[in-house]
Amino acid sequence: MKQLQNNFTTPEQSKWLLELGLPADSADMYYSKMSTETFWSLYTIGSGATYTSISTPPYDFMFVPCWSVGRLIEICNTCAGIEHIDFNTIAWLQAGWSESLVRVIRDLVKYNLMDFSKLEE
Repeated sequence: MKQLQNNFTTPEQSKWLLELGLPADSADMYYSKMSTETFWSLYTIGSGATYTSISTPPYDFMFVPCWSVGRLIEICNTCAGIEHIDFNTIAWLQAGWSESLVRVIRDLVKYNLMDFSKLEE
């Protein structure tokens, strides 16, 4: 069977995006695991919820926000004023979907072309 590429960020990619300044509450998914477990479970954030509202239960869980490829495209379009990032553009980058978008966001932040405050509008 053909190996499909990830359509969401890994926990490591998510941590890099947070370090770049991407707000955790812009995530549309999240990883969760008990502190004693070795694997992450992936969940979608429901309508009206935010990562912050989900990641504070009274349990011994660890949480990491996660972004889908579609959400990363929305963020690039909104925060960098890019008119159009589509799947052909990402395919041209010749890497995994989420990995390519993480690199695009990293470079936009590096050159001060990304304004995450536009997510609050």
